[in-house]
Amino acid sequence: MMKQVHAICPKCEGAISVDPREDAAICPKCGSAFVTEKAITAYQQKTGKADIPPSSPIEDFEIDGDVITGYKGNGGNVVIPHGIREIADKAFFLDIAERIESIYIPEGVERIGVSCFLGCDDLYEVHLPSTLTDIGEQAFGYCGIRSLTLSPNNPRYRVINGCLVDAKKKELILATHGATIPTDGSILHIGSGAFAGAHWLTGMLVIPEGVETIGHEAFLGAGYVTGITIPKSVTRISGEAFADTDMLERIVFECKSGWTYDGRPIEIPELCDYASVDDFIGRYGFKRSLIRI
Repeated sequence: MMKQVHAICPKCEGAISVDPREDAAICPKCGSAFVTEKAITAYQQKTGKADIPPSSPIEDFEIDGDVITGYKGNGGNVVIPHGIREIADKAFFLDIAERIESIYIPEGVERIGVSCFLGCDDLYEVHLPSTLTDIGEQAFGYCGIRSLTLSPNNPRYRVINGCLVDAKKKELILATHGATIPTDGSILHIGSGAFAGAHWLTGMLVIPEGVETIGHEAFLGAGYVTGITIPKSVTRISGEAFADTDMLERIVFECKSGWTYDGRPIEIPELCDYASVDDFIGRYGFKRSLIRI
């Protein structure tokens, strides 16, 4: 059963609890009838959470208790219902989800699962709440997000240079359109798929000093990158980190010793001709992991 959520009776202004699945209810304090959504909005406005859009119809979602496990709506602008605590792994990973244009995740949601919105090609706008403390790997992979808003009261995540950053792990989770890698020391890890499809990256890509790892498919399909500089701080580049970067011709390693590729020691020159190095760079862009020990 979905948990009750806070609300305020629009007539007597008393604090009450409501079932967000019900369209209307009776105030237990003054006996007045009220619209549930308006009562929830009244509470959010009073507590400083104004301008919250009305929830999408509850029948658009598959819900188990307070967890969304699937989506069956028509796309467009989607607002997660009040009272939801978690959006499960791959909950929106469906053909129909490709038509989602924006997603509003309200206060109360604590977790977004692995690959939850993976491949939602038309998803251009996302709002995340202060209660969110766990975002699964590639939750927003390959979405092409252009606008990302995050509650300033969120204790774990930050938006820096257009990138969503896990401040606890110092990991860059996803990059919105036009984003650049922060150079302020806030990033140790570039996560899986973080810049996948980032066509705005052009020319020589310089990974900032301080970054230690580059995740699987981190720059997949960043097709206008012609060169990459890997700083001394990087110790691991996961498989296919630069896959399908068709214009990539040159990689400069600032540290050329101590590397292993697919578990084998390898000498790192200043690579200018990737065609001569098997699939080391090529279309598979580090098909297997490159690790410095």
